[in-house]
Order: sequence, then C-alpha cells, then structure tokens
Amino acid sequence: MMIRIILLMGLLTQFATAQETDFSSIETNWRVCATCHGNKGEGKPGFPSLNILTSEYVIEALTDYRNNVYRGDMSTTMFGMSAALTDEQIELFGKYVEEVLSND
Repeated sequence: MMIRIILLMGLLTQFATAQETDFSSIETNWRVCATCHGNKGEGKPGFPSLNILTSEYVIEALTDYRNNVYRGDMSTTMFGMSAALTDEQIELFGKYVEEVLSND
C-alpha cells in the first residue's frame, strides 16, 4: 500500500510540474507593463489593476489594442505597448495575469 501512495505522489508531482507555464519569454515585456500597472498588477493612479482580470479578458484586450481597437481613454498608449506582441505572447500574458497575479 505504501508503495502505491509513493508512486501516486510521484505521478502527481510530475503532473503538476508539467502543467507549469514558462513565462520567461514575456519577463522583459512585463517589466514595462509593471511600470504603470504595478509589479503585482495592483494598478496605480490612472492605471487599472490587472490582478483581478481573467485570462480571456486580458487576451481579448491585448488583441484589440494590437489591432488598434479603441477600448477607453488609455487606448492610444496601449496601441503602442501591444503593437509588437505576438499571439503567443498575448496568450502568455493572459495566463500570467490569471495564474501569477491573480488576487484570489
């Protein structure tokens, strides 16, 4: 019985490790975002909190900004910030906000 428990724990650990997302490709980009939105996405005066958003919302917003879709007063700033982001980076930002910054 003890061997089964140990094996199960090993499998669960491997599964959890396999599920972790590598955010290293957006670390530099995030530091730019954090200038206005805060290191933990908590927001700053005039800049919204990100740590309360879903990944879907972040992905939709960044995609819209990259495509120059107006979403509010800071849209023109965000157009420039998101212009060079790839689809993969946008997906990673969505995951980062929800998995790392989430204010649960």
